[in-house]
Amino acid sequence: MCLLCATDQELFAFAGLCDVWIDRTTGEVVNSFSIVTTAAHGIMQEIHNSKQRMPLTLTPNIEASWLAGEVPDPFYAFKAMPVN
Repeated sequence: MCLLCATDQELFAFAGLCDVWIDRTTGEVVNSFSIVTTAAHGIMQEIHNSKQRMPLTLTPNIEASWLAGEVPDPFYAFKAMPVN
């Protein structure tokens, strides 16, 4: 069984951002990564019930656009929200 598969058993990806930066205080090189989230929907509302958000999953076509540096459809209405 695939742990990162959609119901049709196709692989999928999470949208994410990564960066490498230098901590100005310590000089340490920091690798950071964030998973982009969206509003929880369907059964995910029950699983992610405290903050009502879930990772944004990408279809293979959208993943290819994302990795090519394009702004795929899920991000046209994308807006930043504070994290508690």
